[in-house]
Amino acid sequence: MRIAIGADHGGYALKEKIKSADSVNQWIDVGSFNQESSNYAEFAQLVAQKVQSHEADFGIVICRSGIGVSIAAQVPTRRHSSSCRTWGRWWARPARGGHAGNYGQRLRAS
Repeated sequence: MRIAIGADHGGYALKEKIKSADSVNQWIDVGSFNQESSNYAEFAQLVAQKVQSHEADFGIVICRSGIGVSIAAQVPTRRHSSSCRTWGRWWARPARGGHAGNYGQRLRAS
């Protein structure tokens, strides 16, 4: 499965943790690539565009709360985006048949 993933500086650590925990899927990382201050909307829109163009089967976007990216990911493509609080074996399949899962770095389960 091809999964687009993006995060702002607040979600960078979680993004890297998710990618390193799964070597089975193909990751399309759109950034950010470090913890320097960045704009979550930019990365959420890039992930949404990858899903819309079928370059990715699903998308994951991460910011500190998960709220901003859930809004930003829906705007350019009008696809459903759902907020997730934990991730496990099926974390790439968001609630209600959505196309993008949104994670909050501060709200995640340890």
